[in-house]
Amino acid sequence: MKIKHIGLLGLGTVGSGVARIIRDHQEKIQKQFGFSVQVDKVLVRDPKKIPEEFRGSFTVVSDYREIMEDPAIDLVVEVMGGIDFAKECLEAAFFNHKPVVTANKDLIAAYGKDLTRQAEEAGVSLRYEASVAGGIPILRALRESLAGDKLESVTGILNGTTNFILTKMTQEGADYAEVLKEAQALGFAEADPTSDVDGLDALRKVVILCKIAFGADVPMAKIPVQGIREVTPQDIQLAKDWGLVMKLLGRIQTSEQGEIFAEVAPFLVAKGHPLSQVDHEMNSIYTQGKASGTLMFYGAGAGELPTASAVLGDLLTICQELEQGVRPVAFARYEQELAWMSEDEVQARHFFHLAMAKDSQSLTPLLDQLGIHLEKSLVVPHDSKEGWTDFVGITELISYAQRQEFMARVEACDQLVLRSVYGLMD
Repeated sequence: MKIKHIGLLGLGTVGSGVARIIRDHQEKIQKQFGFSVQVDKVLVRDPKKIPEEFRGSFTVVSDYREIMEDPAIDLVVEVMGGIDFAKECLEAAFFNHKPVVTANKDLIAAYGKDLTRQAEEAGVSLRYEASVAGGIPILRALRESLAGDKLESVTGILNGTTNFILTKMTQEGADYAEVLKEAQALGFAEADPTSDVDGLDALRKVVILCKIAFGADVPMAKIPVQGIREVTPQDIQLAKDWGLVMKLLGRIQTSEQGEIFAEVAPFLVAKGHPLSQVDHEMNSIYTQGKASGTLMFYGAGAGELPTASAVLGDLLTICQELEQGVRPVAFARYEQELAWMSEDEVQARHFFHLAMAKDSQSLTPLLDQLGIHLEKSLVVPHDSKEGWTDFVGITELISYAQRQEFMARVEACDQLVLRSVYGLMD
């Protein structure tokens, strides 16, 4: 039986998962595809840290060129993470005409277009299903199953750490700092949680989704990002009282005029919406298409085996291409020019929470001047500043531009203190 020989870059959490699945699922792979897959060489920084179960199973190298320049290696799998060194390794693979599977969202978000071009010029595949939402096959669904549809929006809970934190805050009334410590103790959050809690991890995934779903190359700097550090138990409880659940979402929407808008921010999701039911560390992506209507994809967004499973799916697809001798089609082939949507066109209902000086007459004229109308409102006793009250409201549909102007005007008013503003998703 033919053997496909793999060079593995990294043997951490995901790399170990890839090696285990290849080892443990070999019989199924052979029966389904008619070939076997074998990890021949592994690049690691410290050979002493290789798990005992893998010792003697493959050749350990410290120089990536020993993999890239080995004619026996059919395919390279990159699961190290990081950007600069990983990019150097992928470029070396393409130079040596070796296809690549990666789970590296940071790398793909920053250099996906350039690396795709290099792979095409080399006549090999570059696939990265595992870079978004771990074990959920969302990129394959967007690229293949929904290829004939015209998508209107893609919205996702794309980060398990922040979803775990917001779920615990919602269910237990705990504050952010307390739940973050718990998440770190359980291994759901890193010692430095910046990338997760500030929305940067979700941002990189949104950039990749913009490309795969809409063919749009959107720079990360273009996309507004807001994390969850400022979310309070009080806002979560007030929202719960109105049938709303706090979720950090990555949202991409398009207009009939061929424009696109994307953002990452905490949203208040109506309890009847499917995304409101996605709790703890789970991920989900919700799509709206002209033909397909609404679809929802749900599953583990990270972890050793879910992410490794997505890597194996790409790996086996490339192995089939090699077996059949076909020239691969670029994973991110779809391209179109989409203008950035005007802030006047991006609309949503909003929840806002502010402190208001007693007997202040500032808020009503401000809302009138900006053309903002309230669906409901509530005055909440404010115990930390004598003579002030908290005012909470939900607006009718307003534009992103109106929201930004409202926030700026409140900040400039000495009788109003802005506490929070969140978009709503029905």
